[in-house]
Amino acid sequence: MLTDADARGAYSRQYVPPFRVGIVTAQQISPFPAARVQFPDRDNIVTYWLPICLPKVQDDKFFWMPDVGEQVLVLMDEHDENGAVVGSLGSTVDTAPGWATANTFGVQFSDGTVVRYDRAAHALTAALGSGGSATISTPLGNQVVLDNAGNVGLTAGPGGKVTFSNGSAPNDALALVSKLVAAFNAHIHPDPQGGDTGVPTVQWTASTVESITTAVTD
Repeated sequence: MLTDADARGAYSRQYVPPFRVGIVTAQQISPFPAARVQFPDRDNIVTYWLPICLPKVQDDKFFWMPDVGEQVLVLMDEHDENGAVVGSLGSTVDTAPGWATANTFGVQFSDGTVVRYDRAAHALTAALGSGGSATISTPLGNQVVLDNAGNVGLTAGPGGKVTFSNGSAPNDALALVSKLVAAFNAHIHPDPQGGDTGVPTVQWTASTVESITTAVTD
């Protein structure tokens, strides 16, 4: 009759846990997303190409590869022949970002770009890293562009229009343009010779406000 010690020994000899922790050594995009993984605790053996587990791959596509050198969790068969990369593992080396909380979902990229949502504060934040740009477009030709030179572009598709509104009155665009015109008429600049310049000698008028508003909203 086997003792408990004998049973545990037989179990350890026959059963190889499928749970593995390894380091990504290579990436593959085609013909399918995969990685090769090295297992330091198993004589540094390196697997063949293991598929990456992704949330969606058929009609909806989700794609993100673990980096070379990243620590990942792998499920393998008992012969270490077939398996899959389940995901990356956080550690005291690869820690959570500084903005992370129990209520925050987000992505932080290596170039400094951060997109996150805080459900407790009901706040969505998107911040581009240095040199970053952003484009939002629709099939109809509408486009919002934030380029890396500090410019903001708003483009309406054919037959469309760009409008500005605070949701409380039909003439919001007119009120906004009126404020911009008033600011222009009153603005001054520092004078290199001392003091400040006067306001513009050519003042924008009510017709200017009307023409700008028409151009923006039509």
